[in-house]
Amino acid sequence: MGKKVVILNVNYPDFDVEKRLFSAIDADLIFSDPGEDEDRIIECVRDADCIMTRETLITKRVLDGLDHCAGIVRYGVGVDNIDLDYAREKHIYVANVPDYGAPSIVPEHAMALMFAVARRLVTRDRAVRNGSWDIGAAEPMYGFEGRKVGIIGCGKIGRAFAKKISGIGFSEILGFDPYAGECEGIRMTDLETLFSESDIVSLHAPLTEDTYHIVNKKTLELMKPTAILINTSRGGLVDIDALADALKSGLIFGAGIDVFEQEPPDLSHELFSLDNVTVTDHCSWYCTMTQGNVQRIAAEDAVRIIKGEEPKAWCNPW
Repeated sequence: MGKKVVILNVNYPDFDVEKRLFSAIDADLIFSDPGEDEDRIIECVRDADCIMTRETLITKRVLDGLDHCAGIVRYGVGVDNIDLDYAREKHIYVANVPDYGAPSIVPEHAMALMFAVARRLVTRDRAVRNGSWDIGAAEPMYGFEGRKVGIIGCGKIGRAFAKKISGIGFSEILGFDPYAGECEGIRMTDLETLFSESDIVSLHAPLTEDTYHIVNKKTLELMKPTAILINTSRGGLVDIDALADALKSGLIFGAGIDVFEQEPPDLSHELFSLDNVTVTDHCSWYCTMTQGNVQRIAAEDAVRIIKGEEPKAWCNPW
């Protein structure tokens, strides 16, 4: 009897790579879209031999509902949506895709948001389309020459971001990462110094207990009124209520946000009514090349799991 692979809540343009790899090992590929309803998720994956997903929450209750699942593979890097410890207890492999080209693409998106916010591209585009022209200093704008950037999280993506922005004219790049050690071209410092001195704060840290809401009322109050916050990492790093208050009151200049604690986000939240924030739809990872890499690498590890082998990108080893 063939094995069963369930792909949850993933809407890529095609799944040709997965179909080819799983058919070669006589595994059936099932696509399921239960949304975030935990009962529906449990029903969809109950008899799966392997689960593949992006953002779906794989909770303790979901794991308890599995009959004989050998592994869960996440399309992407972060695995904070999966209960790693309980999966380890149940000897269910959890794997991710730690290197699919993100150190090249994510920093570019962070830079795009940085420029869009600083140069007011979204509101200027809207104004021109509505008939305005030559409005000069109607909205304040700031250049980057001589200013400072602060990077929270100096892993591969954070370091790549630092390298890409190094030629723009910033006077200094600051970094905070208790696990990174020294990073070339980055002055490592403490959080208070980073928030208070930086004109741009860009988040590139994983979501952990230590980093949850690392951007909050207290840290936002440390920032300059001309400062910009960029988040292309994880939504849970930012207290969205505190950020909206800071943007509304002029405590900081603006923000570029690609990720949210709740996705899709609640569009009734006041953040989405503010002109000094630019938002995108968790797409900083995406280009045609990286999407193909994510799908291929994730499927290859799923194949290993189904064949009884350890995945290459094993996240919860026992």
